[in-house]
Amino acid sequence: MNKPTLFETPFAAARSLNKELPQAVAYLIKYNDIVHVDPGFINDINVYSSTSASVIFNNLKADGKASSFMFYNIGRAPDVPPILTVNDISIDGSHIPAVSVPKNLQKCWVNLTPIISQKDSYNGRINVTDTTELANLMMRGALVMSYHNTTDLWLPPNLAVYVIEFYSGVIANALGLVYNLNHDERLFVQTMFAVYYAQCLGGTNAPLDIPPLLMRCQFLGSGANIADRINSIKELRPNNGDSYLHPSMACDIIAERGPERMRKFSNVYLYRYLSATAIDSQIMLLAVDYPPYWVYQMLKVAHGYKNPVMSNMLKLTGTKIKLQQFAKDLAESNIILRKLDK
Repeated sequence: MNKPTLFETPFAAARSLNKELPQAVAYLIKYNDIVHVDPGFINDINVYSSTSASVIFNNLKADGKASSFMFYNIGRAPDVPPILTVNDISIDGSHIPAVSVPKNLQKCWVNLTPIISQKDSYNGRINVTDTTELANLMMRGALVMSYHNTTDLWLPPNLAVYVIEFYSGVIANALGLVYNLNHDERLFVQTMFAVYYAQCLGGTNAPLDIPPLLMRCQFLGSGANIADRINSIKELRPNNGDSYLHPSMACDIIAERGPERMRKFSNVYLYRYLSATAIDSQIMLLAVDYPPYWVYQMLKVAHGYKNPVMSNMLKLTGTKIKLQQFAKDLAESNIILRKLDK
């Protein structure tokens, strides 16, 4: 079963992205000569920091992977579709549903407009005013494209398991503070969310009822304990468990089988707790359902970026060094770049 894409998330449905995208594709075709930016400008960009974004950017540049992106500048374009101005969304043109997309747009779209000098762009030159943001946008785009391109494990098992641990741990920490969860209650809640990310990261041919990656998650207890929790809610899942346990469904199951004080818990509260901040609210709303965005946030936080819910969990558990090691291993492994061409 194909893993969920960005366009299948609740956020995409709420924003009606699938209705906006055909208009965006038509617009980029019509105004290609005005908005398209040749990726060759990347050769003149240098990013010297030691962040994961800079490592990935420099590897993309060295490997000639800038051509995997479709860069555009809408500073001089008329009547721009709103979706093309939203920089919190990395659109992979090769996975837009129900739209015929020409080859030159079957790449990750990157809006350069906010980070280039319009004066220079009018003269045909590209002067990037924020190379850090450019590196972040390209890192996020590479994560998105490599995730979509992969039918087997997206990340090596050890890195995938840590993503599952961090994801389910952040959620369990947030809910634990609100609902005063004890150890066993927390493990039940954490397991419900760990299932979904284990499914998404485990490859399209892996079983969905009890995904193999989940059994590697020792932070959830023994394999027998994990299986007991999953089997206890099997009848609540579609197809007897052979289905994605989406976060919204996990919320419904927790409301029914979790502690009594969570009976009114729903996905509305989950998304609210994880995005109730002016910082990254849209990105976090997407990240709950979409692993590339969650990993993107992890890589930024590892290098000092302040995301309230993630940073709070690191502070309470004292595990920032573990996150930093994950970021180093992922960026230096080049696994993301190798999967761009698949």
